[in-house]
Amino acid sequence: MDPSRPSQPSQPSSREPNEVFSEIFPATSIPSQPYWPSLHKLYNDAWLSDDPDWPMPQPFYRLHPDIEKAAPQFLRPLGPRGFVALTLVEESDGSRTPIAALSGMPFEGDWESHRPTKSEAEQSAKESFDAPREDPGPKPPIWEFNQVATSPKYRGRGLSSKLIKMAEEEVLRRCEDGNGGRVRMFVRTIEEVSGPFWRARGYVEVPEMFAKLPEGFTHYDKEEGFPGLRREVMIWAGEKWLR
Repeated sequence: MDPSRPSQPSQPSSREPNEVFSEIFPATSIPSQPYWPSLHKLYNDAWLSDDPDWPMPQPFYRLHPDIEKAAPQFLRPLGPRGFVALTLVEESDGSRTPIAALSGMPFEGDWESHRPTKSEAEQSAKESFDAPREDPGPKPPIWEFNQVATSPKYRGRGLSSKLIKMAEEEVLRRCEDGNGGRVRMFVRTIEEVSGPFWRARGYVEVPEMFAKLPEGFTHYDKEEGFPGLRREVMIWAGEKWLR
């Protein structure tokens, strides 16, 4: 079995307008898909908020607003083995619009030696956005989820939870030939934004991998001129064993 090939769910020959469905795609294929502009917009719209205490600047560009720059930015963290789980809506004209997304990739580096210090926290966060992922080294394999987004219009329907389950099954499928199929999953997120969400889905905190990001932090170069965090935030880290 080719571990880099995502599973392909069986599909009907045609879909009804407004039908909602989910599939997994190789990450490298995403920028060439006709729905890439819609996915690009989804990733940025997912961070919009009118809450005055929301820590993210408004607007916050998870992906660069220039779609040509956004494509390599999107792909860099995922590496050659990364995949993207998408929930899409079939439009009346036959096009497809992403409404929820989640990415999976091998965890970067060596888990046991990955202990960022306070002085490394900001650089580590920047690298989590932009650095290429390395294949996991020692067994059991370690995979990471990132780039989670749901359209504001479709929140509250459990779409992200369904994508997480689908993506966990995909990771298990890719790793089934090693270590009895056991996999260690890892996530990093802003605690107040989605820490409770991941804990509710079985991810247990890893305090030694927490980090703080200072007010004004941005994952872009300063020359880009994008605003940074409105205040200091805590980066929460969690793990979950599959099987």
